[in-house]
Amino acid sequence: MFELFFRYPLSHYQEARLAFDLPVPLWLIAVVGGVLTLLLILSMLRALKNFKVWKMVCLGVLQLGVFTLVGLMFSQPVLVTERLVQEENNMIFVMDGSQSMAYGEAGNPRITQALEAFNSDPLQEISEEYSVDHFIYAENIQSLDDFSELPEPEPSSKLGESLLNILQQASTQSVGAIVLATDGVDTQSEAGIIDPDVLSEIAAFGIPIHTIGVGRTTIPEDFEIVDLQMPDTVLPNTLVKADISIRHDSNESARIKVYDGDRYITAHEIDLTLPTGVSGGAITNTSIEFDVGAQGFKNLRFTVDPLDAERNLDNNSISQLLEVKNGEYKVLYVDGEPRWEYKFIRRALESDSTLSLNTLLWVTDNKFYRQGIDDASQLEDGFPTTAEKLFDYDAVVIGSVAAPRFSVEQQQMIYDFVNERGGSLIMLGGRFGLADGSWGNSLIAQALPARLKGLLNSFVREESQAQLTSSGIGSTMLKFTENEDENLELWQSMPALTDYQLLGDLKPAATALLSLESGDPLLVTQPYGKGRTSIFATGASWRWQMRLTAEDDRHQRFWRQLIRSHVVNTPKQFDFKATVKANQVELRAQLSDENFAAVDDVRITALLSQDEDGGSETQTIELKPVAGTPGVYRTLVPANESGVYYVDAIASKDDQIADSSRLAFSMPEDRSEFFNIRQNQDQLERLAQVTNGQYWQPNDLAGLPLAISRSKAGITEQSRDPLWNLPIIFLLLVCLKMIEWLLRRRWGRV
Repeated sequence: MFELFFRYPLSHYQEARLAFDLPVPLWLIAVVGGVLTLLLILSMLRALKNFKVWKMVCLGVLQLGVFTLVGLMFSQPVLVTERLVQEENNMIFVMDGSQSMAYGEAGNPRITQALEAFNSDPLQEISEEYSVDHFIYAENIQSLDDFSELPEPEPSSKLGESLLNILQQASTQSVGAIVLATDGVDTQSEAGIIDPDVLSEIAAFGIPIHTIGVGRTTIPEDFEIVDLQMPDTVLPNTLVKADISIRHDSNESARIKVYDGDRYITAHEIDLTLPTGVSGGAITNTSIEFDVGAQGFKNLRFTVDPLDAERNLDNNSISQLLEVKNGEYKVLYVDGEPRWEYKFIRRALESDSTLSLNTLLWVTDNKFYRQGIDDASQLEDGFPTTAEKLFDYDAVVIGSVAAPRFSVEQQQMIYDFVNERGGSLIMLGGRFGLADGSWGNSLIAQALPARLKGLLNSFVREESQAQLTSSGIGSTMLKFTENEDENLELWQSMPALTDYQLLGDLKPAATALLSLESGDPLLVTQPYGKGRTSIFATGASWRWQMRLTAEDDRHQRFWRQLIRSHVVNTPKQFDFKATVKANQVELRAQLSDENFAAVDDVRITALLSQDEDGGSETQTIELKPVAGTPGVYRTLVPANESGVYYVDAIASKDDQIADSSRLAFSMPEDRSEFFNIRQNQDQLERLAQVTNGQYWQPNDLAGLPLAISRSKAGITEQSRDPLWNLPIIFLLLVCLKMIEWLLRRRWGRV
């Protein structure tokens, strides 16, 4: 209907620009228009004796409309468009040839949908009008004569990189547009999204990319584990929390199972519910907690049971390697007065074989009592007076002892212990602790998770119940059982504390895990520098042990889990890490001295094997110094085979072994094409938008030839389509004169 009155389609008006092929100078048209307008006004003034004013105005407007339309026709307006010259421009057809294109429904895989699109009449029309180059991409790009014979699908799809390579290869040609048929996933990135820098480079070529999206955007019969977050390292017999995200497109119940290799560990039931009003899919997050057991490397696998009609089972599981360390971590606990809290904390920790507890108790200002020491010289002068001795510990616990008991140099060492060495500091409440011990005025106050300065008489002797905060509910170090509801009940049944200490405002990075009935924070923690600081604002946790039955070990478990969580990630002098990157691994090492200053001029050798006992073939690798970063060594190692790799690193200086370390990493089988299997329509629309192309459905390509012909990327020629003879203009002229005649007849002045 639009073209009946306006001759050209609406899209033609939207993309073209308006111009005028004036037959005479513009000033002459202006003069003629002015004269005609003046004559019209004079005619209206003379006719006032026969017409009322409002009738005269109506007639004048109608006549002015006629003059305007005639003037518009006389000025010869045209629509100016740029069109590609067919003989001088190339088109590029690109198809996704990755394994995900084999996925489909009702016997119609995505690769078939893409082929049908390229064989459709609109694209055949483009092929007849322009020279066309054909490419298929996945892990690599291949140039083809046509799409009649396709290579075997490849296990990844590098969408952004492939388009960039195709554009670079075609940079010497005049390319009018690219037509891309794909499901829109880029497996080169974890999220399946084209890197923004790559997208900017693609857009800079100025060639429109028209994307044809194949595959469903929602798949109700599919579950997909999209993310797994859990620690890399824990201590033996520790409760581990794994956060799992599952993509789903329907409301379902699901069960997640956890395996260590082939050994079943636990299962977790979850209801997957779509948010109200959401028509597409959703991602539901859940947590699973389980005991990791004894030391060793655990290759953990998380699997969600498939739906009845589910076809793609590869995205139902995800794996991660977990190291259960059985090292000995050194803890220094100092207190300023003999009290029950000191005694019961010692009892709770001394039976943990992973913790080496040294304690220092001031009996008077000049006398102190040592326990748990390794030899007679340890702590013989009281609190360590050198960084070397203090940095030998992984965590420091300071109880009811005032800050002035420590020299300025010792306070600086404690601060550096957290900030530079990466150790953990835990401050306890007490009569002489925290604000009442003047810690708010010390250098240490900068590192603490709550403000103490200005608080007076903060130590309160009143009963109050410890309560889990919303953050504490999800904290594994506060778990007595894996079941969240049962754990909450166990905390609610804990005996009341008989004293606590008031804290100021929490720092921005701080998290309160326990609070009092009044809402005041009780256990607060935060990362600081390379380490961590926490405050447990009471000296009465021993009441938990005294008021519970002898068989109830909640007090011991609280202290063991609290200290374990603070030491497990404390850096060692030989810091050795592995980071998996695509089909290679970065090995990175740093050797520090007793003061945790970087050590240069060392040789670091890594022995790589896929056998935990080193019985299989071993590869020897030398790590090289990183320029500009003292003490840091790195190398990239190819790891093409999937499986678990074990690495033993040896640091030597002057032909003497200085230190050693062991780690393992898992090189998963490349299953990226089985994840993110839903069509990424948002990405395809974005790609089309930034390149001035359009997104198309495979069954709606009729407008594609016209859209391509108007590309400004190649060699173009100008088209000027006249508008003066549009049917709508003649129709308006007739209507205006007819209305004027009818009005004059009605008013008796024909």
